[in-house]
Amino acid sequence: MRRHLLGSASAALLLLALTATSAAASPVIDAWTDAPSGGQVTLHFSHFESSAPYSAPEWTGYDAYRRSLDECDTWVRLNDEPYARQSGNYEYTYTDAPAAGHAYEYRVWLVDVNREQVSVAPCDCHLRAFATLDFTTPISQGRLIDWGWAAGIEPCLGSCLPYAYISPVPTELVPYVGTNTTLRFYGTMACGSVEGCSLQLEHFNVSACDVVIPARRTSWGQVKTIYR
Repeated sequence: MRRHLLGSASAALLLLALTATSAAASPVIDAWTDAPSGGQVTLHFSHFESSAPYSAPEWTGYDAYRRSLDECDTWVRLNDEPYARQSGNYEYTYTDAPAAGHAYEYRVWLVDVNREQVSVAPCDCHLRAFATLDFTTPISQGRLIDWGWAAGIEPCLGSCLPYAYISPVPTELVPYVGTNTTLRFYGTMACGSVEGCSLQLEHFNVSACDVVIPARRTSWGQVKTIYR
């Protein structure tokens, strides 16, 4: 019996050590933007590791990209030189001054020495962020789907505008949830949680999409898959 108990304890300790090692080896990388201010957008991205550096020698740095969402533009690289991958915990920022009147998506790419995008796994990576220069430009547009605990924004068909959720749902939005009425949403968006991207609503207005949205529903699980 004594030998059996010791074996069980050793196995438990080994499992705990392996779990801790696995968790420590997975870097956490987050990207976000500040609230609009002075005609500029500040992009931040941070790297966190709780233990030894993650082993991925092909990953040597980062590049920051931007595109206009309302026009579904091509990606434009913002930084002249790649941001170097370092060890430990660190953060980079980039201050951008894009044209007003558009919603923008920012994306951080993990790159190699040739500035080609590389895939790192496992990685708790949240590398997308969204912004406008002010609250006169909508950050998304579409109809509201009832998710129970939140209202999900299903963007207009054919647009590049982001999915997001609003929780709690403001009283003035409640009559539009679960209908085919399309709205423009103004505010700031934060991504990176398990739920996806959260919209901090500043205001909204009713506005038809340029194209018709078919009668379909988007689940919370689908949105998490898109934005994780």
